[in-house]
Amino acid sequence: MVKYAFLWIMILAATAFFLVGFYKNFVARIAHILWVNNPETTGTVRDPRVRLPFPSIRTIVREALIQQRIGNRSLFLWLRHFLIFFGFATFFILSQIYPVVIKYCPIEYFVSGPGRGYLKFGLEGTGLILFVGLTLGLIHRAVFARRERLYVNLWLLLLLWSVVCTGYLAEAVRFL
Repeated sequence: MVKYAFLWIMILAATAFFLVGFYKNFVARIAHILWVNNPETTGTVRDPRVRLPFPSIRTIVREALIQQRIGNRSLFLWLRHFLIFFGFATFFILSQIYPVVIKYCPIEYFVSGPGRGYLKFGLEGTGLILFVGLTLGLIHRAVFARRERLYVNLWLLLLLWSVVCTGYLAEAVRFL
């Protein structure tokens, strides 16, 4: 367990950064959008020190998880974004569960039972979902190169795509 202490500290730090970024990028922005679009405050001078209203859970789900604004713009863009988001989120969660139930707190169902196959299938499936989403992102970026130059960072997209692709190649070599 001491061998992986640094890894778990880094995982906890990355999770903390993710949650802070999630709050700043989703919850606070949604609160700002609601505040700006509030008919009671339209046309008035807004004091930046005013505390923004916390959005309802329904609004957070609609705007942060389902990404309704992207869906209103284009079904293809929404599908691409949702596949990438769902793939990353579920892959992250399953990759945290896997070492806990296999190595640190071994549960027989997951060590030698059918649960191990379910976890492996979940990891492979969410990786495939992520790969499809990133591939759709690359296709979209190639087709709309001029218009999407400002919105989609091609190098980051290629880096993520290559990481997922090499992960699948490593799994294929392991199976062989």
